[in-house]
Formats: sequence, structure tokens, C-alpha cells
Amino acid sequence: MPHEYDKILKELFAQVKATMLKLLFNIEAVQIISLGGKLQQTILEKEADTVAEITTTHGEQFIMHIEWQTTNDRKMADRMLLYNNLLRLKYNKPVRGVVVYLGSDKLRMEASIKTYGLNYRYKLVDIRQLKPSGFLQASEAAGWILAVLAGKGADKRKIIREILHKLHYGLKKQPEDFKIKIKQLEILSLLRGTEAQNQVLKEEQNMPVTIDITKDQRFQEGVSKGLQKGIEKGKKLGMAEGIAEGKLETAVRLIENGVPISIIHKATGIDMKKLLELSKNVKH
Repeated sequence: MPHEYDKILKELFAQVKATMLKLLFNIEAVQIISLGGKLQQTILEKEADTVAEITTTHGEQFIMHIEWQTTNDRKMADRMLLYNNLLRLKYNKPVRGVVVYLGSDKLRMEASIKTYGLNYRYKLVDIRQLKPSGFLQASEAAGWILAVLAGKGADKRKIIREILHKLHYGLKKQPEDFKIKIKQLEILSLLRGTEAQNQVLKEEQNMPVTIDITKDQRFQEGVSKGLQKGIEKGKKLGMAEGIAEGKLETAVRLIENGVPISIIHKATGIDMKKLLELSKNVKH
């Protein structure tokens, strides 16, 4: 599962946005140039999460390096020092290293290294210390989704409703992106426990339907293959069992194609808990 979180976060923040820089790091940028995260020096090769060249409103230029961390890493300071030095050598510019911690455990990472001849520090941000309202005011969907992880003791139900409202209206004309963002929200919400994820799934049921999922190519493919399996099973097991098998096969196909759990529930009628368990098994 950590690898799935990493994949989603890299997808969400492949492009650095000015609003997110201001919200997370209080940096006001007038120019942002996204850079590749792959770093190689002789035989050493590393890949950073998010890297961009920033020009601030005051004319300051530097390389911004952001790592999105969902677990505590006792070697985080060493990793950041290595990344930052490789970036400095590659771009010949000052580097600002930042780690954004998104996990649910208590933050235990060290943000500095102080030893003979070396005094290094990077910025460490715990997203739970930030207000969800700031993320909900962002201009892009990536910011809205992060609101589910922000704040301590916040009303998750209210936040989730507002995130879904933002996604519903903000991506109304982008159905494919909408479905992707819903799936990302479902997965990232699990960082705040199964209760938060269940709340997301529950609130999705109350969303107005804006997309005809039956026209989606992935949906059609999943249903077609699932029904075919069901017919084959039906011949052997009897029609009722065949239909049930067909629905399960359809659900598996849709999960594999990235269709949100809430939409699969509506399409198949399979119990939400059963679908969540099925989703975990498919991913593993």
C-alpha cells in the first residue's frame, strides 16, 4: 500500500503549483519550472519526488525539492542531504529541501544533521498541523484532495463533503480526470483510517450523478468480460450462482481498470465491505 500512496502523490504533484507553494511553505512564486526528479552522479542514481526551479516575487531563484512521506524514516535527513547535494551539483543553484509528512503515526523524523564539519537542516511539515480550509481554497484538485489529510480533530465528514463538491463542479467537463481524482481520494483517505475511507465511500453515494459510467470504455470492458464469465459459470453452477459470479468478475475487472469503488457498488449492487476486501485482494 505505501507504494500506491507514493504513486498517487507523484501523480498529483508532478507539477508544482503556486497556490500549493504558498499554502505549504509560504513561498510566493512568479515563475515555476518543473524539473525531472532523476539524479545520477557516476554510478549513484536516485529519484526525487517533486523538483522545480522557483523564482520568487523578490527575484530569488532556487531549486525546490519536495518529498511526500507517508511513514517515518529514521534516515530521512541523510536521504535529503544526498538528494539536495546531487541537485546542487546538477543545477548549480541553491536547493531548498522539504519533507511533507502525511502519515497517521506520530512524527518522529529528525530534520537535521549536526556533526563534525556539517550542519544541515531541511524543512519538515506535518500536514495535520495545517488547516483543511486552506487546501479547499486551492485552485487545483490536488489541493482539495489533500484537505482530507489536514487538520487535527477536524470534522472529516464535512471536509469530505466539500472535497466531493469541489471535484463534482470543478471537473464536471473532465470526466476521466474526475474518476481518477475520486479514486485517489478513496485511497489517500485510508491514511486517516478505514473510518475516513468508509466516510468517503458513503458520501460518494449521495453525490449527484454527473457522469454516465456505462459509456466508459473501462466499464464496458469490465462488464463484458464479467458477464461472459458469469454465463460460463452459470452453465456449470446454475443461473443464480452464475450471475453472482459474473458480478464478482465484473467488479474485479472494474477495480483493475481503476474505476472508483462507489461507482462499482452502484453498478453491481455488491456490498461495500465486500468490494473493499475484494479491492485489497486485487491490488495484492
